[in-house]
Amino acid sequence: MVPRFLKCSLAVLAISLSVISAAHAGCEPISCYKEQITTLYISDHVFLRTSGDESLLNCALQSGVYITLRTEHKHFEAIYAFLLSAYHQREAVTVRIVEGSSGCEVHHVRDDR
Repeated sequence: MVPRFLKCSLAVLAISLSVISAAHAGCEPISCYKEQITTLYISDHVFLRTSGDESLLNCALQSGVYITLRTEHKHFEAIYAFLLSAYHQREAVTVRIVEGSSGCEVHHVRDDR
């Protein structure tokens, strides 16, 4: 039988770890960390939204709400495939932007499993 103190300690540890993990998600001036892609809008470029607050990014969002993946980006196809996969699998990703960019351009993306 596991002592009561050990059970309580393990419960506190589990709760602490989940709070720490959640605390690292969100948008900051240069990136949206560990967020899900909630919208992919395809037109002349790919526009996306995350589950974070993109208004905290240090750039001018397209139409006030979208991050832009430009078709001219040298890794456009790879990044678009990555975003599409993350969107359909509801995986958390980090989207790094070009600071001060018009349209809030994607610099790179990262898988944050």
